Amino acid sequence: MNEPRNIISEFSTFCILEDRNDYKIPVLKSDRELERTMSSLVNETASKVNKDTWARYFLIVARQNDLQLTDSLSISASSNCKLSHIIKRLIELAPEPNQDIQVVYVEIIAQKSDRKVANYLENPIPVAEKLLSAHIQKVCWYAAKDFYEKRIQFSSLRYQYPLEECLQIASLRASEPVKLLKNFDFKYRRIAIKSYAEKRLWGIISDKIRAQNVEAKTKSLSNDGLLRTLAKTELIEALKVTNNYVLEINSYCLALQCYKEIYQPKQIDRNQLAPPNREQLQQITDRYNQRRLEFKILTSANLEDITLFLKTCIQVVRTYRSSDSFIERVQEDSNNSTTDPLNKLMETEDVLSWNEEINQLRYIIAKTFVELPEVAQQTLKLCFGLELTQTDILLVIGQMLGLQKQYEVSRKIKQYKKPLLKAIIQELSEKFPKLFQSTNKLDRIISQSQDLIDECLKQHCKNFFYSPLENQLQLFDRQEKLLLRLHYHQQLPEQQIAEQLQISIDEASNKLTALQQLLQAIFKQWIETNLDIALNLCSSAEQKLVSFVKAWLQDRATLEV
Repeated sequence: MNEPRNIISEFSTFCILEDRNDYKIPVLKSDRELERTMSSLVNETASKVNKDTWARYFLIVARQNDLQLTDSLSISASSNCKLSHIIKRLIELAPEPNQDIQVVYVEIIAQKSDRKVANYLENPIPVAEKLLSAHIQKVCWYAAKDFYEKRIQFSSLRYQYPLEECLQIASLRASEPVKLLKNFDFKYRRIAIKSYAEKRLWGIISDKIRAQNVEAKTKSLSNDGLLRTLAKTELIEALKVTNNYVLEINSYCLALQCYKEIYQPKQIDRNQLAPPNREQLQQITDRYNQRRLEFKILTSANLEDITLFLKTCIQVVRTYRSSDSFIERVQEDSNNSTTDPLNKLMETEDVLSWNEEINQLRYIIAKTFVELPEVAQQTLKLCFGLELTQTDILLVIGQMLGLQKQYEVSRKIKQYKKPLLKAIIQELSEKFPKLFQSTNKLDRIISQSQDLIDECLKQHCKNFFYSPLENQLQLFDRQEKLLLRLHYHQQLPEQQIAEQLQISIDEASNKLTALQQLLQAIFKQWIETNLDIALNLCSSAEQKLVSFVKAWLQDRATLEV
């Protein structure tokens, strides 16, 4: 049971970092004004309500004039729409997480004769925002620490973004709780506002740092380095933002595509690429004119036109990625991301429901995959199962595919994935028909579906390669399985393994190496036989097999003895 002082402290203290013996540790500091306000609002009855209910109450108070909230509750937006109506409607829709909000509301109204409570009720919205900010600001530390340890601590970014900077980014957004929580669904039963805020803040830190580093990287790239790394979707968005090139988007996209196909640059240094010469530009122009009718481009282009197209691409993308525009757009996209039904699918509250959705999508991928031509299945298995690069694939089966260039492999893979994309889009359009009425979001849906397909494809294709390893594992004796389990699952050093098996360190090491090599040899032979390919054509294939077997032993192999 909560005591009044616990509730009061929760909504009136903030987490700051203090130096203690050369270490940064989080310390709670009290805001006296908020503490006095909470002391007046919390009585014995209301103190028995949990902290998340109080947070929900303050969020409702802060958003009571928000049309997005009232519309989602099917409450008509009018001056007669009172806080009590919103609370009542929430309880009707989702009683389990919201019924105690009524207790807080009634108990506060009952104390309106108190001067402090009366002052709060006179203008509750700004006070509720401050109290809610204190509640969610505490998770800034956990979000910042988790992000720093997972993404920053062991990278070169640790000098530019220390833990304090990550915490500052999160705290700044936590100071605007309504904006941070505007997509919080009050019907969530298992997700507390604090947990939701921590997840959102983690993403905000990531988006902020990513945006700033994209801008910094853009400044350091040469013009040709920028074009080589530029994605079509970003170019389209950049052209739309400028509002000057909408009618010529297809021309710019085709020019960029032909540039990437033809131009194979030599690197001068880490970020600088040698520019294309006149002969290469002419080849790009010729390729553009060959393909322009595919893009419904009626007018042919000359070398000067192509040069201008590419120059314009560079200019608009550099402007688009500038700090005053790009960072704000990334953060806005982050704010709005959970409004997409596709993201609701990806971030569903119910884990069981999410697993069912994923299993359904995996079933669709598997069903569609077996309907693909044999050569398509083989290419995708090598790409997503063994994770061979496009260059590797070209060496191994390029002749069978009738391909000579690496970029042609990329095209083939995209072509082979189209039926999978179509099947997934069909599934999503049936589940979320309203989403597909908006053409503005179609690019985002396709992009996210591509990521989903890649993830499901990877799992499906890897499963194909597990069977020979699993069959061989069944032939190992008890000591051999135990040796592999101690090494791969328990990750013990060879000395401890030798002690447990009562053998010498050299014998343990030699046996382990022999088992690994046996698995790899059988695996390679099985692949070459079943896919009718020669992996020796690719010098890096051997290392790919080693990595695959190692990952399988660590994560998938059943090594119980």
